Amino acid sequence: MQPNSNSSIAAICNIQCRKGDTFSRDFAFTNADTGAALDMTSYVLVLTVKNAAGSAVLTFSGNDWSGTASAGLFTATKSAATMAGVAAGTYNYDLQITIPSGEIVTWLQGKFIVDTDITTA
Repeated sequence: MQPNSNSSIAAICNIQCRKGDTFSRDFAFTNADTGAALDMTSYVLVLTVKNAAGSAVLTFSGNDWSGTASAGLFTATKSAATMAGVAAGTYNYDLQITIPSGEIVTWLQGKFIVDTDITTA
């Protein structure tokens, strides 16, 4: 009998935000063994939010990310106008990282919860 094996290293982290508000979340990546900042120069980050049917609702890539790659610090942002177009609800997301060797690894996953906005602009 084979022992169980789990190759998923993705940490579970739920994200909650509000429909129609500017979205901005900070991410800091460190070496799990030493706690030192992870130099992510030349890494590519893509965070995808999908509905229950598996269709993408939001994608954070390219210019949606800012920060200091050499210190493993990134901020993901979307405008209030973009977030106004996302229906309130609970979605699933993951954050995939392409490392310089070309390997793709999912580092984060969880629920992406969009709360109803009370005041609209």
